[in-house]
Amino acid sequence: MVTTDETGTFTLKTNPKAKFVFISIPSRTQPLDGWYRELTENGNFDFPLEKVTDNSPLVFVQITDTHYATNKDEFKKAFYDRRMKVLPQGVLDSLTKEVNEISPDFVMLTGDIVADAKRPPVELVDKWMKYMADDFATKFDCPLFAVEGNHDIVRDVEIGKAVYEKYFGPTYYSFNVKGAHFIVLDTMWLSPDGKLTYGPSSAAEVSWLKQDLATVDPLAPVVVFCHEPTPGWADTEENAEVMNILTRAGITALLDGSWHLNFLLHEHYPFYELVTSAVCGSWWEGEATDGSKFGYRIFRINRGRLESIWREIGVHNVELREPQQAVVTWDGTLQAATWGEAKSASWTLDDGPMVNANAYYNGMWTIAYGNLNFSTLSDGYHTLKVEFRMVDGTTISSERSLYVLNPDIDIKELKSHSDVFMGKIVAAPELHVRAIMPGEAISASDGSATIILNKLPFAVQKGDIIGVIGIYRAHSATLIKPYDPIFFTKYSNEAE
Repeated sequence: MVTTDETGTFTLKTNPKAKFVFISIPSRTQPLDGWYRELTENGNFDFPLEKVTDNSPLVFVQITDTHYATNKDEFKKAFYDRRMKVLPQGVLDSLTKEVNEISPDFVMLTGDIVADAKRPPVELVDKWMKYMADDFATKFDCPLFAVEGNHDIVRDVEIGKAVYEKYFGPTYYSFNVKGAHFIVLDTMWLSPDGKLTYGPSSAAEVSWLKQDLATVDPLAPVVVFCHEPTPGWADTEENAEVMNILTRAGITALLDGSWHLNFLLHEHYPFYELVTSAVCGSWWEGEATDGSKFGYRIFRINRGRLESIWREIGVHNVELREPQQAVVTWDGTLQAATWGEAKSASWTLDDGPMVNANAYYNGMWTIAYGNLNFSTLSDGYHTLKVEFRMVDGTTISSERSLYVLNPDIDIKELKSHSDVFMGKIVAAPELHVRAIMPGEAISASDGSATIILNKLPFAVQKGDIIGVIGIYRAHSATLIKPYDPIFFTKYSNEAE
């Protein structure tokens, strides 16, 4: 890897094993004649660029796992145990139409482009890959970049990645858009015996990654794409090194696919990693693993902040992101989003009273967020419903079933094991008010011990039964400190 001089000239010593020479597209430029060249012989290579002036927020679309085959009969040659129930063509046409209406800066296709390359004849794999590169990709009004997936690799080692490279070029590379740096990793290693292992494809790729990151502005957002999420990577020294490289670089996000579901793997450490669900749902049979329909994810980077929304093709849907877990305890976080501008958002549990959520419109979609109180619910299955009221008067909603499992831990237990609970979220779901104290404080007991509470969001009197969720503080009279009024509950008065 080299950088050009002040005239834009470069000299690069070729590697006998190299197949391509490519550039990392500079920010605020676009190539006039492609960004890579096939390295058939030594010679001169020109990459003409033109400047692009656009100060709007950076927007890109991730599509993944298209698993394209022309028809059901061809699909059977890829998967003997699956049956294509929906033909891809109509879905892909609707996808390109919707994406073009958004006008993103680019589209990223994160692997498993064709149905499969392991079982079908190579000629059929070539046919599918050619369609996706020469027809599907060209229907977008913006550049499309691609990532190689495990189903895109022919297991004959003499062919391997050649079909993918024929149509999409290098398997690892980088580019820049509007001040952000984007890296595509090839995490598919094909051994000499035809076995596929998830991880960096070669020592050369790891070396290139280090050099590439060394050229990036330390303040620039860095987004990395690959196909297989990191939990699927093989336990090797090379993979550990790549993880360390990305962690030390402080990347903004790692975005991948493969699993056919939407799942936030890591929010912070070692870095933000988000799995996006498949365009094909469950291999063109129906809904994906998590129930999501055919769709794609839209990302927006503004002032260094990365936001995204999952959008189902042809449907005005709600993406209910949090709570992500199936089993919930005491409290939870609500996070949901819908395309377009909403006037307000709210949620309810089991058709109870609607509770207003915080909502903001970022110019493209509306995000709702807030805290959830599960402490008053009985153990078992419950329904969470989220509702957006759009500016055009329509209402968009989504529901999810959750299993509530609230542990019975009393105040005495909290006090006797303060080293475990201190600074953590705890709940006292049934406290009897014993005394009203001077100021705003009350004395309450669950029968095992007494605590002091203050700044309640409602009036109480002796005999009332209340509940509270909050942060446990061992060295304070107020043992449980709520951080949201929703974590207070008033049930009844014992005297009634």
